[in-house]
Amino acid sequence: MLNTISGDFFRLTPTAGFILRALIDGKDPAGLADLVERHFDIDHSRAFRDVELFLSELRSLGVIAGPRP
Repeated sequence: MLNTISGDFFRLTPTAGFILRALIDGKDPAGLADLVERHFDIDHSRAFRDVELFLSELRSLGVIAGPRP
C-alpha cells in the first residue's frame, strides 16, 4: 500500500489486503470479522482479533477515521 501524500510504502499480509479491499468495496467494518472468518476458514475470535488489530493500525496511520488507541 502506498500513501500518495507522504510517499510511505506499507507491505500488507494476505489478511490485511483482504480487509483493506473489503473496506474499499464499502463493506461494513462491523462485519469484517465474519468475512475474514469465512474467507480464511479460521475461528471467529482469531478473525475478530486480526480485524481489530488492523483497523487500529489504519486509524493510527490516519488511513481511516476513528479514535486512535
